Amino acid sequence: MTLEDLSNIIEHKINQNKDFIKFTFYELRVKHNLSEDDSNIAIKLIKQKLSNYGYNVYLTGEKYTYNSTESVVPTNILLIAIKSPTIK
Repeated sequence: MTLEDLSNIIEHKINQNKDFIKFTFYELRVKHNLSEDDSNIAIKLIKQKLSNYGYNVYLTGEKYTYNSTESVVPTNILLIAIKSPTIK
């Protein structure tokens, strides 16, 4: 997977739901056929890009709050990104 492919996937996810984005184990490891090392690198790059876009990013096992509900990122999900509210 190239950086361009990864950028396209991120943009597609943002277009699907700009407020809540998730990347699953299945998507990266199975669908895109990435090794464990490659998926770890991809997650780091995705995290950085989404952080730059103003998202709060959470990885497997981390607590997050969405729609006033606190949850933990489950083991089958590698990353969840939630759009930070804009300050007026």
